[in-house]
Amino acid sequence: MSKVKFISPFLAVLSVAILLMCLSCSSEKSSNPVGSDLSYQAAAAVNGQVLSSCKGSVNGINVSIVGTDLAAVTDTQGLFAFQSVPLGDQQLAFAQGDYQGSMVINDIKPSEKITMQVHCASAAVTVESMAREAPFQGQITDIDPGAQSITVEGMDDPIIIESTTEFKGDIQVFDDLFVGLMVEGEAIETADMGWVATKIEADYQEAEFKGAILTIDELNLSFTVAGFLDDIYVDEYTEYRGELTGFEDLLVDMLVEGEGVYKGFEYQPRFYATKVELETEDEEEEELGEFRALIKPNSWNVNWQSSSGHFSVEIRGEGYADVDTSLPIILEGDSGVPLESSSAKRSGNHVRAWFAKADAFTLLEDAVSGDSYEITITGTFLDGTTFELTDTIYVVGPIAE
Repeated sequence: MSKVKFISPFLAVLSVAILLMCLSCSSEKSSNPVGSDLSYQAAAAVNGQVLSSCKGSVNGINVSIVGTDLAAVTDTQGLFAFQSVPLGDQQLAFAQGDYQGSMVINDIKPSEKITMQVHCASAAVTVESMAREAPFQGQITDIDPGAQSITVEGMDDPIIIESTTEFKGDIQVFDDLFVGLMVEGEAIETADMGWVATKIEADYQEAEFKGAILTIDELNLSFTVAGFLDDIYVDEYTEYRGELTGFEDLLVDMLVEGEGVYKGFEYQPRFYATKVELETEDEEEEELGEFRALIKPNSWNVNWQSSSGHFSVEIRGEGYADVDTSLPIILEGDSGVPLESSSAKRSGNHVRAWFAKADAFTLLEDAVSGDSYEITITGTFLDGTTFELTDTIYVVGPIAE
């Protein structure tokens, strides 16, 4: 992925360090190419500094945005600034006496911060270093589980979710993400992986429904259920269970139950079903399976010791509904040091408890990369009795200190 290209090199040696800080932009997400509409409806602020490595002064260098009327002159420290710079591909031109040179920064995004150092010689212009950081905000439009990436409206490129990504709000792991979820966060561009999220957060509301279908709207792919106030929409991500294979199987007066989430912008959320099934108690009990605990993710990297993110434990199977979520879930490894959950809640057909990643390795006495470890999960039922489950985690990365 090539993000920068250069034309018309300087005729003398010049070292340029440019800090592009696109701080205040409108809510419009589309990019504007060079030479496009100059109304600057989606605009950014650009600030930079020219550092000369030759005998010439950094004062009085003319800097302009090609294709616009934006121009600036550097001060005695080589500083320059622009306001209302169009987003997208923009060409910066530098001129001082006989020196002429320009460079293109591809795909400037709203609120992006770009730091770069450019070395200009008589025959070539090279980038010595560049770091790009951009915030993102909008609905998830695509999820690629294989690549552990998401696509967010306004960001043309996929955003990789790593083990070092900090999760906030209702999402704690990659599996919590779904198409249509409104998210915000920050990402950095890397040479080998493209855009990688450093932080991502979302707040969404889950709900369950159960009852007889009252109405079916075939045009809008939605239906209503007795006792549930909102219309229930379905999309290609809705899972149908039992005898239901699709929206066309639904009938008025049919007894159904399911789960869903509110998707969309804050001012107009819609409730979308993530699961719809016939209301059959025997079928539900059969699907729940044995009482068990699942640690997510189950691959732990020792760099979590400096992370502010979280990992979670899901309690699933018959009996999950009897778990007391007002009391902490407790983990214990071979170190013998217990770790209590920061919070726990019932969601869908499971209970989920959250733990700080920074505390994960207090559970292990001597974590070695490539080894697996059994973690004991202890909790309390509503009747006051306790339960004990186990799950296995795997350590990746260097040997923990």
